[in-house]
Amino acid sequence: MILGIDTAAQTLGVALAETGSIVARKSIDIPNAHDAMLAPVIQELLKENGLQAADLSTVAVASGPGSFTGLRIGMAMAKGFAFSLAIPLIAVPTMDAIAFAVRRQRNVEHDSQLLVALDARRERVYHAAYRSEGDAWTRISGPALSAIDDLKAPHAAPLLLAGDAAQTLAERFSRGTVLSVACATAEDIVLLGTEMLAAGQSADPETCEPLYLQDFIVKQAKNPLFTATEKE
Repeated sequence: MILGIDTAAQTLGVALAETGSIVARKSIDIPNAHDAMLAPVIQELLKENGLQAADLSTVAVASGPGSFTGLRIGMAMAKGFAFSLAIPLIAVPTMDAIAFAVRRQRNVEHDSQLLVALDARRERVYHAAYRSEGDAWTRISGPALSAIDDLKAPHAAPLLLAGDAAQTLAERFSRGTVLSVACATAEDIVLLGTEMLAAGQSADPETCEPLYLQDFIVKQAKNPLFTATEKE
């Protein structure tokens, strides 16, 4: 049984998967609640499905970019499971998970290009570009952080845009199809994590850290077990 944890955005999500299929999921959409709610939500999900932590074989976690505080809390929890249960840790890049969500939801033409863009505040975006090859995406650039005004539209056609900054870029580029995929979910994290596990792409719990892409400052945490951070 694989546990997926997504704390990269405002919505806290956890999911369980086995043999490539979703077994159960749970999400909470409460601002700034990740530190207080993540452990109880995981406990509830396991209990509701007659499971214990010892039944987990792998843990997959959104590794960023995204909310600094959320990423740190999710990674700390995932590392705790990996260390205490001696199970693999899969660090799933947020942008790859959004591209995976697009693949789950629609058929994509061969050689089409996908640009995933997330709001990074202060007129900046996190972004990564992908090209469709068969039934999968290949990342061709990013993830990176850029000012919106510095981004140029890819030349490939058709161009698909996903992420919560997709509409902004479509207006700037005057082209591209905006998809409804604004973010990834815990289901995307756990299912893509399953594929990464099969490909031998596990992370070292001792050295694995979230991908922030920009500086942050430390603030007082609500939960003393975690260090809270906020975007500058």
